[in-house]
Amino acid sequence: MAELRIGTEHEVGDVQNLALLMVDPRGHGLNPHDHWQKTAYSLLVGCILHLCYKSRYDGSPANLAALGQMLSDPKRPINDLWAEMLSFPHIHGANHPVVGASARDMLDRPPNEAGSVLSTTKSYLDLLRDPTIAKNTSRSDFRIQATTALKSGVREQWSGRTVLEAETSPKWVIV
Repeated sequence: MAELRIGTEHEVGDVQNLALLMVDPRGHGLNPHDHWQKTAYSLLVGCILHLCYKSRYDGSPANLAALGQMLSDPKRPINDLWAEMLSFPHIHGANHPVVGASARDMLDRPPNEAGSVLSTTKSYLDLLRDPTIAKNTSRSDFRIQATTALKSGVREQWSGRTVLEAETSPKWVIV
């Protein structure tokens, strides 16, 4: 989540891209007839934004395992999370509109529907309950900027292939 441009005009789009990757890993797009996938996507967007801002505030980790823990905390009723998301001072002491809307959506749902949305959302994070996977995905040294900010003739090994960055283009050429 370190690559999300939190605090910029790009933050919502970045988070939406991450959430979409989680609910649609094959890249087919959201199914317009799948209510649970669409509502889980919306909830993930709000929760990821909340987690990132909260991490800046209190230094807690902002990663996928922490997201799963936030949604599955056995010591905390889920409505306490929605209340926190509605009242947290995300931006200059005010609530983030996307985070607040996501929490309000959950509070406004009938209990059975809210439980199903939460269950669907958590199912996308199930793999992260494995401590080894949680640890190995808790941080990354990869930075997107490293692929676009290089100036000239950089060579790098990637999956046994030589990768060249062309001087005139930010695109990678694999030979």
